[in-house]
Formats: sequence, structure tokens, C-alpha cells
Amino acid sequence: MTESGVVQERVRPFSNTVTGGWKGRLARVVRLLGDLQLLTIERDLRAVMPSWRGDVLDVGCGSSPFKHLLNPDVTNYTGVDIADADGKFSYKNSFSVPFDGVSLPFEDNSFDCILCTEVLEHVYEVRSLVGEIYRVMRPGASILITVPWSARWHYIPFDYFRYTPSALNLILKDFADIQVFARGNELCVLANKAVVLQLSMLRGSWYLVAATALLLPITAVVCGVLVVGAHLSLFLGRGNSADPLGFTVIAKKANEPELSN
Repeated sequence: MTESGVVQERVRPFSNTVTGGWKGRLARVVRLLGDLQLLTIERDLRAVMPSWRGDVLDVGCGSSPFKHLLNPDVTNYTGVDIADADGKFSYKNSFSVPFDGVSLPFEDNSFDCILCTEVLEHVYEVRSLVGEIYRVMRPGASILITVPWSARWHYIPFDYFRYTPSALNLILKDFADIQVFARGNELCVLANKAVVLQLSMLRGSWYLVAATALLLPITAVVCGVLVVGAHLSLFLGRGNSADPLGFTVIAKKANEPELSN
């Protein structure tokens, strides 16, 4: 913490940008093995996005890390993010459309599918943005949202909220067919915290780095055991879904004319 009372983020989230070639694919696989947040997000998205057709809008697209999950037949993909996403979140995407974080620069009923991954926690006027998303969706359009639950305070200070399934159902109350799924379990949370702690120590003060180096054989084994256990629990579908890494929401646009505030 600095003298002004602002917490300094020792380990910022790593870029999710997907690069091509065998090196890029290998790096992605290694990343997914250790990054359980990203793994569970991509797993849920992979179950839905390949079936999408029509016009797709990625709200808070960042570097469009999940665009590769779309069916190749989807040719009309639009990403939108705040104008200063590069400065605040270190995102670089020359294909994204800038907006003010609330009002989407599109006409009513413009899109068939909406993607919004790990964005709502960074939106202060969340109901206003959800209303805008609803407005630009065509009748029957689908929306896929992910939000973190057990995640550190990140992109400080632009991280405002954590949402329970109860809150998500209230925020999306005018949507239809709302389904909320837990991503991961308490073992995934523990493994994820252990990995982040290891990275934080490696990027900390010299004495923390020295201590980490001395303890590396032990901490690496502990992290490895926890990560393997977490992957096994995901494969078996075991664990407490009330204490997950985050939540995934699937819903559709209802036939009301607009979302009430």
C-alpha cells in the first residue's frame, strides 16, 4: 500500500491474447494448465460459442481472447471496449469499437449473440450497461456472461463488484431462460490462490524472492499437487459449487420492448 492508501497490484492479470502457430498453441495449453480461472471460462464458452450464428457483439472485448471459439461461419464479429482500455487495462485491439462504458453505439435489435466475459465487475453503472446490451439484442438473441467470484482485487482501482447468482438473476431479471453455473470449486480456488501467491513472491521484494528461491522445491510441489487435484475435481465434477472461481450466465432476450431501470 502506498502513502496515499492505494494498494499496488504486484501481479497484474496476464494477457489472454491468442497467438498463432505451434508456439502460440503450446503456450495456450500451458497457460490453461496453470490458470484455472481462464480454463473454466474457456471451457464454459467452448460449450456454447461454436453453435452461434449471425451477428456477434463482444462487450468489453479487450484483446478478443475468445474470438477463436466462434464457428468459422461467423463473419460479423464486433468487439467494443472503452476508449482508454489500453491505458487502464493494457488491452490493445485495433478492431474494437470505442464507447463510453455505458451507451453502446449501435441501433436497437442489432445482434444475435452477445459475449461479455469478466467485464461486469469493472462496470460501476452495471444496470445501465445491461439495459444497453438488452436494447441492441434482437428478439430471441443469446447472451453469455462470465464474472469472477474468488478473484483478487485486480486492475486496481477499476474493479468494483463481485456478483452472487442471486444478484445476477436480479440484474438480468427482464431476460428469459436465465441459467447460472458455478465455475470450479473450493479446490480450484485454493490451487488458484497458491499459484498467484507463488507469482507474487517472485515479483516481490528481494527478500521475498530470496525466500521463494530457497523454498521453491517445496512450494512448486505444493502448487503442483493442488493444481492436479483441481483438474481432477473438475474432470470428476466434484466439489462445492457455492465457493467457486466464478459464475457463467446464459440467457436470452425476452419479448419485452425494453429493460426497466
